[in-house]
Amino acid sequence: MLDGQPRAAGHDSLMGKNNPTTVFSTAAEKERVPRVGTNHRAYDSLMGENPTTLLPTAAEKERTQIKVLIPESKFKREFFATFTTLFFAWLVGPCQVKESEIEGKMEKNVVHIPKCRLLEESKCVGMCVNLCKMPSQKFIKDSFGTPIYMKPDFDDMSCEMFYGQDPPAAVDDPATKQPCYKILCIAKQKQTRVCSTS
Repeated sequence: MLDGQPRAAGHDSLMGKNNPTTVFSTAAEKERVPRVGTNHRAYDSLMGENPTTLLPTAAEKERTQIKVLIPESKFKREFFATFTTLFFAWLVGPCQVKESEIEGKMEKNVVHIPKCRLLEESKCVGMCVNLCKMPSQKFIKDSFGTPIYMKPDFDDMSCEMFYGQDPPAAVDDPATKQPCYKILCIAKQKQTRVCSTS
């Protein structure tokens, strides 16, 4: 049952606890998506449920091998960007690789998502920041050794993922200072508690 409603037959047969809806619902329900910078319980809750839900499900041994065998390089950054566009469009929506400058040279290390599905569907800044941006940045850096800065644009609901760029500290990150959509936010409509950073 999900929210008191019976699930369709086979609902969890393919992904079980890996079902993004199940993980997001569980994490959000446990923590009500608290504010970034003052409380990281939503991230801990999401990671406690399934740390690889949003990103490739490679075993620890394979993740370690990637860190050791593929050092930080143009190849690694461009590989991760291409991999993201090929295998995560189902989650975030259509996306494309773009170029940026790293150490004076152009690389195809940026993933541009014109309309992020999570942000567009939830219209919730708190869910974007706490259940996608921060956990993804931490997981990719910790598991694969590649820094990534995810930069959502809350005006047009796009997002850019900069492989090879360290994100700013949470307290300095513009995304953590973004106010809630208030009228549009589905979480705000269902609860009185503030789910974003303002």
